Amino acid sequence: MQTLSLDSIPAVYTMASELYKSGKYEDAKDLFSLLTASEIKNTKHWMGLAACYQMTREYPKAIECYSMAAIQNKNAPLAHWHAAECYFANGNVKLALTALSSAIKLATPVVTLQPLVQKMLGTKAIWERSKT
Repeated sequence: MQTLSLDSIPAVYTMASELYKSGKYEDAKDLFSLLTASEIKNTKHWMGLAACYQMTREYPKAIECYSMAAIQNKNAPLAHWHAAECYFANGNVKLALTALSSAIKLATPVVTLQPLVQKMLGTKAIWERSKT
C-alpha cells in the first residue's frame, strides 16, 4: 500500500476532511485510508476513515476503524460513541449498549462533554427499551 511523506500528511488530511464535509465519502475514504497507512497511530485519521464507512453504511468496517481509534486514545469517548451507533444500526443492541456504556464512562468526567453525556444517556434509555 502506498504511503505519504510526513510533510504532505496535513494537506492530505485537510483535503480528506473537506471531501467528507461535502458528502464525497468514497473519495474521502480513499484519502483517509492512505492517511491511516501512513500514520497508523494517528487517532484522527482512524476517526475520519471510520466516519466515512459509517456514512456509507459499511458498519463492520466503521466499527473496526473506531476500534483502532479507541486503541490509540483509550480516554476518548467519541470512538466508543460512534461505534455504538454502528453496532445499533447493524442490529447488535447488546454490543451497542456495551460501547455506549464505555463512552458514557469516559465522557462523564469531562465538563465540556456534558451535553454529549446527556444525549448518550437518552440514547441508552431508548436502546434499552428496544432490547425487549
